[in-house]
Amino acid sequence: MGVDGTTSDEEIADWYRRLGKLFAELLDDNCLLIYVPDSRLAYAINDDTERALCSDDPIGSLQATVTVPIIQIPGDDPLVEQAVEQARRDWPQFVTAFEKRAGENFSVKAPITREGNTEFIWISVTALEGDQVYGELGNDPGNLGSLKLGSKVSAPVADLNDWCYTDPKGNLAGCFTVAAVQKASRRTRPQ
Repeated sequence: MGVDGTTSDEEIADWYRRLGKLFAELLDDNCLLIYVPDSRLAYAINDDTERALCSDDPIGSLQATVTVPIIQIPGDDPLVEQAVEQARRDWPQFVTAFEKRAGENFSVKAPITREGNTEFIWISVTALEGDQVYGELGNDPGNLGSLKLGSKVSAPVADLNDWCYTDPKGNLAGCFTVAAVQKASRRTRPQ
């Protein structure tokens, strides 16, 4: 598209408006999120996404659509159980990529408990040490006391529920539970 370090902010904003309208046309039930490489942010698809993409400021409008969906899923949901098993089985792939820094945006999903409340939440990984994963909360929790986006946390590897990262070619690796949780939430959602 010819965008580089000399491209004006106005021209970049124009490209985002054009791309936003294109992406709005491509949205369907198979879309889970929109990833913006420039900011390294991902936006979950929700009821406001199409409107945001068609606005004069798609990036700002997408940011305004950010919600923390807390989805209640039965602990024995078979699709989620299979996805968690796959994430745990493929965990060495994450470890190898993280240790070699073969990618970016390394995150894990794990249960974090504070003040009697537990949430499975995404954690941006900063270190792997023995049986522990260290990092910062990747989003604001719903009800974990004083914890918030960016709070430092740790979780045992044995408790991990999922993992993901962007490989050097820009492809998303992992995220096994995302589609499973989405399907499970559709089954359990009141009609």
